[in-house]
Amino acid sequence: MGSYSDLNYCLWESEWLSEFSNHQATAYFMVLEIEKEFLESAFYFLKHNHIKDLFLQPDEKEIRVYVLEKKSPVILKPLITRSPLQKIGVGKLKIKIPRLEKILADFFVTAIFFISTAAGNWRVFFKPHLTATRLIFPVC
Repeated sequence: MGSYSDLNYCLWESEWLSEFSNHQATAYFMVLEIEKEFLESAFYFLKHNHIKDLFLQPDEKEIRVYVLEKKSPVILKPLITRSPLQKIGVGKLKIKIPRLEKILADFFVTAIFFISTAAGNWRVFFKPHLTATRLIFPVC
């Protein structure tokens, strides 16, 4: 995204949650979080560049009916400004991904992630991570 090189974003896959779950999701999706002011222009940029199954801030029903039916869906949603991120990659090719505490917080407050996991499984998901992982939650 050449002209968007200074844009704050993070990219991750719902499949990463499988590592922490006793139950496997039936469908996975990629999440691209980007600064709220650039969501719409990023959406059209990506659509123009052949990202086929791209969904802009889908609600719970849209996720269940449309997103999870696709083979490689991408959800585009606003990035919370103070989200804990990290860069991964080699050399100049680096991308920003969320830290574990961001994924856990998103899982806890966003219906998106409950849709693709077994009902009630979130307690099983959280308990070992809240006791075994030192999470850093920034004070607002």
